[in-house]
Amino acid sequence: DLALTFTSPDPLDSLIAALSRSAGVLAQQISAQSVDMEQLKPALPDFRLRIAAGRDNILNSFLRARNISFGKLAVEGDNCDSLPVSVHMRTERLAYGSVVLDTVTAGIFQQGNRLKYALRLANAPGNLDNIAVAGLYGHIVQNTGQVNLYQQNRAGREGFRFGFDVAWNDSLVRAGMTPLNPLFGFEPWSVNPGNYLVYRFDKRLEADLDLTHGDQRVALHTTPGDGSADDIRLDIAGLNIGSALGLFPSAPPVDGVLGANIALDLATDSLSLRGGLSVAELTYDKQRFGNVDLGLFYKQDQGHLADARLTLDGAVAYYETQPPRGEYVLIVEGAPKQQESGPVSEEEALMRVQALLAEGLSRKDAVRQVAAETGLAKNQLYDAALRAQHTETE
Repeated sequence: DLALTFTSPDPLDSLIAALSRSAGVLAQQISAQSVDMEQLKPALPDFRLRIAAGRDNILNSFLRARNISFGKLAVEGDNCDSLPVSVHMRTERLAYGSVVLDTVTAGIFQQGNRLKYALRLANAPGNLDNIAVAGLYGHIVQNTGQVNLYQQNRAGREGFRFGFDVAWNDSLVRAGMTPLNPLFGFEPWSVNPGNYLVYRFDKRLEADLDLTHGDQRVALHTTPGDGSADDIRLDIAGLNIGSALGLFPSAPPVDGVLGANIALDLATDSLSLRGGLSVAELTYDKQRFGNVDLGLFYKQDQGHLADARLTLDGAVAYYETQPPRGEYVLIVEGAPKQQESGPVSEEEALMRVQALLAEGLSRKDAVRQVAAETGLAKNQLYDAALRAQHTETE
């Protein structure tokens, strides 16, 4: 149940030489970071490839051992003087575990000096109706590329449609989101003109991306950090979780409004993350679970340091009406230390910060430690420490 045909007008020794030559040209283009199909095509040997496979063959047996299978596979590839390079594949009933995709088509083909590519998934009615059609397509040419993604449900509504223009050189990769009116969660959003995401190979990140839809906002921006590197700040406000999860098959019936304010500091030899995440009016299967607030702190330097604090209201009320299922692990915080002399004042906390600075701690770490000891806000302490330093210098 497997047939493979490969034909070429060249004798075997010429075919091997052409394959070696084309591999060399491709390696040079990759090294120069400049892909050009008009230069690569003459180096490729002329060929015609055909593969047809059903359920019972060595290929399907190999895949089944990895929990993958298909009902039917067809591959066609060509390169000759009168036609551009092209390879196309079609698979029916592609399965991975319990997930079955009715039709998967993929292809790469030459268009002038561009290498274009496409991948498309399609499902028959009754199977993954929220992903009736989905796919991606784009091209690569020289040191630039483009990728576009889309999804459509059975009713014909587009769940998402967006893309990125990408460029790279020997020191960085830069991407910008397109179009300026992308679709997410079945809704039209707006993105700032000139937006960008940059990854530099010395592990620095830069960003200026602002997505908005009404009161909903997702933003990534570069902000000044406390150390030698800048921070990347993620801000999320009013994001409807249910709409986003509705794009995916077998998504849990969870809803709520997501918010986040997280700063990422990615230095050459360390990583730190700090901020908070919240979900307002979290519901499961339309039953209110409560409001969730999660504080995050993580630092990787010579070792690892992490801290997370979770506050969840409504859990007791929820389980008074809903029987608990599965396994739960509860970590209960100990009773706070009793303050014999009342709350700590800002002046007293500032003296503690200055003492820790004298011991060699950074201002950020000193403020974080004193805030944890006193219960005062970190931003309040940090601003007070800066004012004190400014007063001393004057």
